[in-house]
Amino acid sequence: MAIQGLIVPPNYFSKLESEKINASLIYLFGPITGAPNWHEEAIKRIRFYSPDVYIACPSGRLDKEFIEGIKPLGAKNGEEQNEWENYHRERAQKKGCILFWFAKQTKPISFSPQFKIYAHSATTQIGRYSILQRQDKKIKIAVGIEPGFFGERSLANTLTKDDPNIKIFSGLEETCKEAAILACK
Repeated sequence: MAIQGLIVPPNYFSKLESEKINASLIYLFGPITGAPNWHEEAIKRIRFYSPDVYIACPSGRLDKEFIEGIKPLGAKNGEEQNEWENYHRERAQKKGCILFWFAKQTKPISFSPQFKIYAHSATTQIGRYSILQRQDKKIKIAVGIEPGFFGERSLANTLTKDDPNIKIFSGLEETCKEAAILACK
């Protein structure tokens, strides 16, 4: 049985549907390639703390128990995936929360134009959202950095220097709890 309220590519959380049910959305942002499959644990934790929130997960590596009954998992191409991610991040920043989890790398990745460094997209986007959040307090982010993540101290120092009030968690459990709380505010 699929997890209720889970949205995966190529499925969309429609604006009409979200306004009708006044639902909050949590977008899971963090490394996929070279990372452990942290998304499944995050979904379980968020569901525990906030059963009614919707969760947008860009990962195509979810186990069958999470996606059974959901349309085929995965976007057709990179452009479609990017459109899906942008749409759901924007939706989460309007009503909900963006959860950033910087999982430590567990598998080597081959370097290519698509994958230059581990967690490149997440480390770039956290800076963007940190700035956006300071400009618009309605934007909510929950940030967690797993001990052992390469650049952990540098990333944490940069974020706290830019925003001394930002909370940075070292565990996925605490990060998910914070995201669930923020999404429902």
